[in-house]
Amino acid sequence: MKKAKTPLLRFNFWFGYIVLMLFLALRSEYPFVDQMAFKGISIILTVFMIVDVCASFVFLKINLRNRAVIIVSIVYPFLILVLSGVIISFAVSMLKFYAIEFAILLASTLPAVFLLHLAVGRRRKAVVSVILCCVIIIGGVLAVTGIAPSGFKTGAVVYAIGDEYQIVWSTYNRGVSYVEIGGERYYDSDGGSARTDLTVHKVSVPASVLDEAKSYTVYTRNMIIRNAYGALQGRTISRTYSFRPVDESDGIQFFAASDIHDYKTAAVKAASYYGDKLDFLILAGDISSFVPRHYALDFINKVAFDVTKGTRPVIYARGNHETRGNVSGYLHRYVGSNGSNYYYTFRLGSLWGIVLDMAEDKVDNNWEYYGAADYESYRREQLAYLDEVIENADREYNAPGVQYRIAVSHITTAFTDAELVFADVFKAFNERLNAMDIDVMVSGHRHKLMYLEGGFGVGEEYYYSPAYRKNAQDKPDIVTLGANFPMAIVTCHNDTQIFVDQVPFTAKYTGGAFEYKDSALTLTYVNSKKEPVHVISPWFDIDYGTKITIKSFDI
Repeated sequence: MKKAKTPLLRFNFWFGYIVLMLFLALRSEYPFVDQMAFKGISIILTVFMIVDVCASFVFLKINLRNRAVIIVSIVYPFLILVLSGVIISFAVSMLKFYAIEFAILLASTLPAVFLLHLAVGRRRKAVVSVILCCVIIIGGVLAVTGIAPSGFKTGAVVYAIGDEYQIVWSTYNRGVSYVEIGGERYYDSDGGSARTDLTVHKVSVPASVLDEAKSYTVYTRNMIIRNAYGALQGRTISRTYSFRPVDESDGIQFFAASDIHDYKTAAVKAASYYGDKLDFLILAGDISSFVPRHYALDFINKVAFDVTKGTRPVIYARGNHETRGNVSGYLHRYVGSNGSNYYYTFRLGSLWGIVLDMAEDKVDNNWEYYGAADYESYRREQLAYLDEVIENADREYNAPGVQYRIAVSHITTAFTDAELVFADVFKAFNERLNAMDIDVMVSGHRHKLMYLEGGFGVGEEYYYSPAYRKNAQDKPDIVTLGANFPMAIVTCHNDTQIFVDQVPFTAKYTGGAFEYKDSALTLTYVNSKKEPVHVISPWFDIDYGTKITIKSFDI
């Protein structure tokens, strides 16, 4: 009987322990569970599971013989598992997003579990105890000091902002970082002091200097320990990259991708459509699904580097999912930004552009933002910024040499939904953008391939075309907001335009290939097989084929 009971008790403890660690790793999903049941259920389940693990450990150590208690202790965790099934299902489908948190929890608690086991066991295994203690001590020292071996985590990415390039790369180690162009050094510094507190490095250089040099080298010297009056430094690592500014001899070709949501393989294949002809890349937001740790921010640059190899400019617009997570406040260190803001203008050859940031897609008091959203005032700041751009038109979109103008925004302002979310503020954005004679607005967010001509009034309602989606609708899909410019939503997780209720976890991807050539701006939707995708209008009886002519020019 004793032999039969001990394995059951041992299984109950380890099963409960693993589920508890997984449950704690999935804290980001707690609010959704509370919304589906009642507020606080996630915390209640956590307490129940902690009690189960503690009780199981005690029963195991005292070798409990009571049959009824054993049955209860076995049934109890399974009842909890049923109650917490929604969260566990998230764990199964999204394990890659929580794997680091899960591993950290295991690494930080397993030694304590084993030490406790040895402490109360009949046999004292001193050697094992000493080894585990050394591991804990060394791990603690490394965690506190942040010591790490030198090496590159991501290659360099060149973001275009205003009249400069912001070059970003990440290393495993912290250190003094700089970019060298033509013998001149440009440091990652703040107030004259080199930044050594992060493993991401961001250096601004004049665009004209890099355009002329067509080559740059990034350096990071490992800062092992930095004290007030001394430092311990390691070796310096470096990489040299060639760089090609926009080449207009054969037109301007750029690719726009958004809503990659952590699955880059298919997206990178599609975005490589132009090959060496690519002039610049647009990342229009939601490259990561959320940003709980710095690896999610590095992922954005991994996507950009896999496409550009550090040799082409990149334009970045923040997505609504990239506002979410513990380290979202560090995003501006990893991407092109206007200080800590994600709205700015840029100039690439004869092309001028403006990047906007609608931030979230719901009002600030929505439960998802737990009282931490202040995006209404942020959008008003952008309206004031647009007024400044219009006031300085001769140095912006009407500057000498400007022939083409684009806008980039993860969430389009051209229309809203039937609930009229942000209708007034989007209308105000469009009034200002209309004054800039924008050729096209490039957007994402909806996970669909959608193109809409400009010139629609305010408040016009449109339903899906039967050719696009046959099922009946009780409300319009879009309500237009007076944009005079065309709008293109560039991403779906499919090889075709066929309407599906998609989730982003798929091996299929389609993005937008834009080209200014032969006095016209055209758009071709391209999938990960590098095949042009046949598209129709989602709302009107229009068949675009595999190439949309957005605008023609008399040049």
